[in-house]
Amino acid sequence: MASSSPGQKHSPQNGRFTCLVGPTAVGKTTFVDMLVKGGYGRRQITCTTRAPRPDEEDGKDYYFFTREVFMKRQQEGLFLEYAEVHGNLYGTPKAPILESLAAGEDVVCAIDIQGLRQIKAHDDELIRHGLLAIFIYASMATVERHLRVRALAQGKPISEEEVAARLASAKKELGCVSECQATVVNDLDGPEHIAAAFSALRRAIDLRGRLASAKSQLRPWHQHPWVPRSAAAA
Repeated sequence: MASSSPGQKHSPQNGRFTCLVGPTAVGKTTFVDMLVKGGYGRRQITCTTRAPRPDEEDGKDYYFFTREVFMKRQQEGLFLEYAEVHGNLYGTPKAPILESLAAGEDVVCAIDIQGLRQIKAHDDELIRHGLLAIFIYASMATVERHLRVRALAQGKPISEEEVAARLASAKKELGCVSECQATVVNDLDGPEHIAAAFSALRRAIDLRGRLASAKSQLRPWHQHPWVPRSAAAA
């Protein structure tokens, strides 16, 4: 399979790059997993220098790098976007996304607003034409509640100073809704509310896919669901 390189022309057969955007603790990762299970594309695993949480695996949830390795990879041009958030570095690998989009495979990932801005500034047509950014919105009260519940579940106490810093960042990010093409509200807990928010997310993807197809003759997101290369090669 040929890989993509910067400057490659976009065609109707290329994949869609769906980015779920928003601050910490609004449910981005949960919805990415649900989209993957629903056949909306493959999840792009991102890189980080933070320590793994108890239920996380290297190469499955994140690629966990030391700070030195991360910076070396950044200098080598590995990342489509990267940022430092609360003392940890996060980055999204570029080459596998371009390869997938060129092959007609849809890709989904979770990023913050800093990452979205870098992605939107990218000069590759596969990115510019395939990008669909959807903001996942939750109130500040919900963000704080989720931060505290997550820390409790992990058995890792969170200081009031860290809560305040994360809420300050979240407040800034929640003011950037207009930078995305659609917004989905995920402000209530419980399976039924998560399911309702996910339904709204699917409708947003479907609607934007139809509009793009009508205006630019880009293929709808559901036309060619992603199939793992291993299965395709079998």
